Amino acid sequence: MVAALFGDPQAPIAKFLNAHAGRLIGAEVVVTMITGLGALVVDRMQSRREESANSSEKANKT
Repeated sequence: MVAALFGDPQAPIAKFLNAHAGRLIGAEVVVTMITGLGALVVDRMQSRREESANSSEKANKT
């Protein structure tokens, strides 16, 4: 894709990137942030579930 930019400036991919590069980068940032936040939420939920299971096991032993 980068090689296309150094080639013909009238190439369709060059025109597309000139017109939409900002939106593409913005969308990439948003998707990355959503994915990262989703991973944090899932990790926190799993950690709480594990802590809850460990605390109930300790309560049952006593």
